[in-house]
Amino acid sequence: FYTFINPSFSSNPKLNSFSSNLCKTLELDSNQFLTSFATQVFVGNEILQKSKPFATCYGGHQFGSWAGQLGDGRAIILGEILTSQQKRFELQLKGAGPTPFKRFADGRAVLRSSVREFICSEAMHYLGIPTTRCLTLITTGDKVARDMYYDGRIKMEPSAVICRVAPTFLRFGSFEIWLERKNDLNIKLLADYLIDYHFSHILSSEQLKSKFNNNKYHQLLDEIIQKTAQLIAYWQAFGFVHGVLNTDNMSVLGLTLDYGPFGFIDQFDNLYTPNLTDQNGRYCYQNQPNIGLWNCTRLASCFLSLIEEDKILKSLSNYSEIYEQQLEKLFAQKLGFLQWNKEQDNLLLTELLTLMKFDNIDFTNFFRVLSENNNELFY
Repeated sequence: FYTFINPSFSSNPKLNSFSSNLCKTLELDSNQFLTSFATQVFVGNEILQKSKPFATCYGGHQFGSWAGQLGDGRAIILGEILTSQQKRFELQLKGAGPTPFKRFADGRAVLRSSVREFICSEAMHYLGIPTTRCLTLITTGDKVARDMYYDGRIKMEPSAVICRVAPTFLRFGSFEIWLERKNDLNIKLLADYLIDYHFSHILSSEQLKSKFNNNKYHQLLDEIIQKTAQLIAYWQAFGFVHGVLNTDNMSVLGLTLDYGPFGFIDQFDNLYTPNLTDQNGRYCYQNQPNIGLWNCTRLASCFLSLIEEDKILKSLSNYSEIYEQQLEKLFAQKLGFLQWNKEQDNLLLTELLTLMKFDNIDFTNFFRVLSENNNELFY
């Protein structure tokens, strides 16, 4: 499941930014983050006494094909915080050096991508979109070689380390690796861990007895599928394109995970993708909902030893309806509708997006301007 590994040393770390709001959530003193010791801890130079840093192992389907063992190549989990409200949060350093899962990379992250993730993940949180978050952004004082445009023009860039925060960083690929290795026991152990620590309501759920025939693993899978469908509805409503929707980048908690070549649509184009390497547009804006279902199907195959196949297919068949309900709710809010007439308003939305594409209308600015209309909207 994981390998213990300490972060690499950074020569001259300096605190660039930290989230005081997230400090409150974690019940940490924000003033402590201004100290040099905190900088050393969150860049990985100092290991706290009770901390045992580790990197996790997982597999994944990348661009539709099984990619084998992957794992945290440049992400190291420092440990877990348990708040007074019994809420759990893992602290993960991204860019703190190579792990045994690094493959061919150096384990570092450049400053520009670290700034993007810090800003965007916090913005997504305040937009109400489920996401991992960033606690700190620290420059290392070291430089790394990068080919930004994949055209052979390599240059040295400043590197940085961000501390990412989530209840858990487990992903679809965390299960897939054990399916590939035909290890049903580890799939069950992982599912039990999730239920015990992150879906504990399942154990006392009345639905467990009725809807899921007392099968806690079925309810777990069903809820992951539901969270995934709802997450992607949020992305579509806000014009967010993840860019690399491989199964190893899909959170089992339905969080936006692994900010790589993401982007927000400017001039509306349903085929937009920010990923320069996605030549066929597999992960473009219009494909995200179907890719979400495809990924859920890959995850569901891991549960065949725990759930009857017809029950799995039933949960997967609910994905589209859950997605559509969430999307309609969000677009009703964006358009100022008090309720959504499915037949009539779906047609209106389709026509609106068609016109936006034809006239090169900025997706975000359109809805911002619409919301500034002082006339009360009735529907």
